[in-house]
This record gives sequence, C-alpha cells and structure tokens, in this order.
Amino acid sequence: MSKRISGLWSSKPRDFPAPIVEPSRAVTVLPMDVFREIADHLPKLDVLALSSCSTELRTLLLPEIYAAVSLLCGSKACSSKIEILSRSPKLWGCIRKLDIGPDWLSWPIEASIEFEVASAIERMSSGLTNLETFTWCGIHPLPDNIWGALRKSCPMLRSLSYTAQIREFEPESQLFKFRNLLEFTLWVKDKAEAAPLVPPNLPPQLCDMLLDNPNLQHLNLRLCASHNNLASLSRLFQGTWENLSSFLIEICTDHPARSELAAFLAAHPKITSLSIFPHLPDTSPVRLDVETLPNLAAFTGISQQVYALPHVSSLRELVLLDSDIARDVPVVLAVLPPLMFLTSLTISFGNADNTNGTGSSILSNIVVACPSLESLEITYNSPCTVKQFKAISRDLHQLPFLHTLKITKIYRITDGTMLSTVLLLLEHNPGLRCIRLVWVTTKEWKQSGNYTVIPLTVNSVEVPDVLEAKEYGPRALAGSFKRDFRYALRGGDKVSKGLARIRR
Repeated sequence: MSKRISGLWSSKPRDFPAPIVEPSRAVTVLPMDVFREIADHLPKLDVLALSSCSTELRTLLLPEIYAAVSLLCGSKACSSKIEILSRSPKLWGCIRKLDIGPDWLSWPIEASIEFEVASAIERMSSGLTNLETFTWCGIHPLPDNIWGALRKSCPMLRSLSYTAQIREFEPESQLFKFRNLLEFTLWVKDKAEAAPLVPPNLPPQLCDMLLDNPNLQHLNLRLCASHNNLASLSRLFQGTWENLSSFLIEICTDHPARSELAAFLAAHPKITSLSIFPHLPDTSPVRLDVETLPNLAAFTGISQQVYALPHVSSLRELVLLDSDIARDVPVVLAVLPPLMFLTSLTISFGNADNTNGTGSSILSNIVVACPSLESLEITYNSPCTVKQFKAISRDLHQLPFLHTLKITKIYRITDGTMLSTVLLLLEHNPGLRCIRLVWVTTKEWKQSGNYTVIPLTVNSVEVPDVLEAKEYGPRALAGSFKRDFRYALRGGDKVSKGLARIRR
C-alpha cells in the first residue's frame, strides 16, 4: 500500500499542468442568450442532467426546465407537480406552455379531480406572466373564473386550446374576451345526453372574439356535438385573417360552413393545412374553385373531399377520416396516384383481412401508389392475428423510405405481447426507426407501446441493433403497468429467435 501512494507525499517539486477552469465557471462566461440557445437544442433529460452539475447551472436552466409543464389529471405525477409548483412561486414565471389533459390510466376522471387542478391554476395565475400557450383538454367544462384569471394575469398568452363536454355556452363567458391571439381551438366532445327540444343559439360573442383577433394563424372549431344552434357562425365565414395558415372545421347537415366554406377558403390563400371533419359519415364533400388553396400541403378529411380538392398533387400529409377505406376502394385508389410527393398518410380499415377482387390486399395497392411515404398510421377496427401482421409486414416492405409507423387495433387477450408484434414488423422492414402500437378495447382503455430502433452501421449499411421500449397502460383485470427497457436485436434476425428472448 505504501508503494502505491508514496508518490503522492513526495516533497520533490513536480511539473503540474496549468489550472483548469471549472466547467460551471466556463459555461457562465458564455452570454446568457448563447447558453439558452444551446439548451434549447438539448433533449429535456439532458437539460435536467446538465442542471444537476452545479447551483449556478440549475439557476440558469430553470427557465428551460419549467418552460413547458404538462399535467395529466388523476395521475400521481400531476399531484406531485402541483405540490412542487405551489411551494415555489418563483417557478411560475418560467412557465411558457401549460398543457392539461386526462390521465387515461386513471379513467374515469371525476369532476372533483379536474376542479382541483383548475383551482391550482387559478392560484398560480398571478405569477404566470410569461405564459404563451394554454391547453385544457378535459372531460368537464373549466370554471369561467379560470378564464378570467388567465386573461387578467397572462399578457403574453397567444395560443388557447379548450376541449370539454360543453352543452351550453355562457354568452358573457371570459373565454370570449381574449385578444391578441395567434391560435385558438374550441372542441366540444360528444356526450351521451339527449338534446333539448329547442337548441340554444351559439353566443355571438364567440364570433366577436375571433373577428377581434386579426392576427390569427391557426383556427380550429369542432362544435357540432354541442346542442347549440350554429347559425350564428355565418358571420365568422365572412371574416378574413391575412396570416391564417391552418384551419380546422367540423361540418354537419345544418352547419353554415356547408354553403359558405368554399368562399371562405378562397379568401385565405395562405392556408397550408386544412381539416374538414364530417360530423356524420354521409356528409357530402365541399366543392372548391380550381384556384382555391394554392399552398395546401396537409389535409384531413374524407376521401371524397380529397377527390374534390384543387392542387391535390402538392399534398405532403394526408389523413383520411373514412371509418373503413375498404368501402371506398375505387375512390381511394383514384385519389392516391396523383399524390407523388406524399410523405405522411393516416388510414383506417374495418378489418385487418382486406383483399380486393384480384386477391391482393388493399394495403398493398395503397403503398404501391405512395412509394415515397416516410410516416404511416393505420387503424384497424378489429383484432389482428399473427398471420395478418405478417402479411402487413410484407406489404410495408414496398416502402423503402418508411421510418415511422403507428398501428392501432382492437385488443384481444390471445394477441400476445406488443414486443412480439414489433419484431414481426421489423423482420421485413429493418429501416423502421420509430414504431408505436396502441391496443384498444370496448371499455375505452388502451395499452400503448413506443419503440425506438437504434441502428448499427455494418459495412456502410445501417442494421437494427437495439430496441428502446416504453410500454404502459391498464391491465386487463385490474391495475396498470409501465415498463421501460432495452431489447437487443442482433444475433437473432429471425422472429422465431427473437420471440425466445422477450423479457416480460
């Protein structure tokens, strides 16, 4: 032992290197704007790790750590976050984006739980002076005093999103008194409740508020599920917003948009993203002039509406709202070939076993028509067997640029694990980098799995090496689960070998 450490106690002078500046001191020498710009490009986990290096770094990074706060009503994390924020009023001024939504793992969400979160927001509102974006996606309506507190204390608020089961709007609600907004979303969710014999009129204050925000860039309205008469919306379609680039509207049989939407869209040539949600499946498409929407790049709607769109060849993103593409195969296959630059597609099937008259699968015909797809989302309103997943995997092999895939299907207890499905998909599609699976049941709950493929370069070719997985959701009988793990893909490129290594 003495021989090992004797050199440390030697009195002989030694040449030592120049002193090294402490990392935290070196970083704080940087201008504040440069340092925060660096932090903006880091993942949130890296920002948290960096902030733990010293007190100075934590003080500098607090505005970045708490810039975006998400609260899931009903979860333990939500209660912890509210407690931390309640004890530290100095953090309120750091929040620039505040998102509130339900925790599906805690379903059903009681009204008292959402009210507690709303009360906490009201207490913090006086310190939310830098809040720019506020989103409330709840089951129950938000008390009007919360809107009043936000309007009074948040002068920087520019983006407002409100989703709830609202039946009647209060004409004098503080929600209709916001100004200087750049983005506004109002979505009324469906509720199993009988409509009144005489539907109340939609308050004209909603149109007044929107027309008094001339700088709107994003406008989203889904109001058909409310029991209000929507005739007062006619005045909205006579307005113009010079910078409007994204527009979402839900239309129904007696909606004013059916007759006035075409002229409205023609007056807004800067729109690049358009969503037309039919409240009923048989809602007919809106006919548009050939000069309308010259810059459209993303569209959400039914396949018949896509067929009626001008400049359809410029679309990059397409979300088809048809509940079952198989019912409108001729229309869909006629729409897709002109979409040469389409990179993102979302579609739904009623059944996973879809074949056309020639015996080939409809999915195969679709992917052949869209060879440039990079992102694909498929929903099956039925269970999928292992055999069907193998067929899906083979069909997707025809997409050489596909790197992001999401599949939603009905859950069945004999389906096996989500990880086994991912291995099936990777067998024929090694270029996939992001996979998300959602298993849904008729009980409203769902299991989700997010998988990231980490590649390894071998002989100048990238091959899947490691799978980073995050799985969560309620169990079939009771309780919930959450799993984070890494799964080695090398050494068994065949599914049969991979299934033997699945870790429960």
